[in-house]
Amino acid sequence: MKFQDQNKIVDYINQNLQGYDGLVQFSHRKTDANKDIFYKKKVEVENENGFICEAYFCNDEKSVSIKMLDGEWFINEIDIANISKDDIVIYETNYNLNVKMVQIWKEEKDEKCLGFGVLKLKNIVFGGFVDKDKGEDDDNSTL
Repeated sequence: MKFQDQNKIVDYINQNLQGYDGLVQFSHRKTDANKDIFYKKKVEVENENGFICEAYFCNDEKSVSIKMLDGEWFINEIDIANISKDDIVIYETNYNLNVKMVQIWKEEKDEKCLGFGVLKLKNIVFGGFVDKDKGEDDDNSTL
């Protein structure tokens, strides 16, 4: 899915991504944790003078990435409902949250391995946040 109008991408985020955790990065300013990071709160993005460079959202079932490229916003939705905890990597940030990224692997035959099935990394997507104070076992964190 793609949009060419920022008003439409803002409407898409505000109308379709309620109940998701996520973040938005604008072109004209640094990330404001109070306005641009949505963790356990209502998703409410305002249309600003700059444009949305990229945004990442997820819930327990889906990861959504939004990227601006050549004047258009491309939306990619990935099913993460059946992801193993072994496929989640947690990264530290400058905020009070750590970021979860999900590695999506697919088994493929590889001639360099005598035709045996080999897991190959196909995608890395946003998997939510974790409170730094509570740790990765926090039941309220995404995924």
